[in-house]
Amino acid sequence: MAEFSFIHFGYLGSLNVSDPNLVNKIQEHIKLGQRLELFSMLVVLLLGESVRNRVDNSSADCTLMELKEFYELNNSTVSLSTGEKLQIV
Repeated sequence: MAEFSFIHFGYLGSLNVSDPNLVNKIQEHIKLGQRLELFSMLVVLLLGESVRNRVDNSSADCTLMELKEFYELNNSTVSLSTGEKLQIV
């Protein structure tokens, strides 16, 4: 189990992930400190598949902070049930 916590448009939110494949990807990103990949995953999970191409194309040209401002996501953190945790932005 993994949980993303965040502030979106000024509101506290969280998103739980239980799919084993996604949890494994999240765990790998946490171990490698891949914040941009975790942020992209959060945006797609939160806003839907329709933003996947937009996120993937933007991430090459935008910094993590620019994407954070664009999607109005702040204080994003991901944590695993094992206790591993990473502050994304």
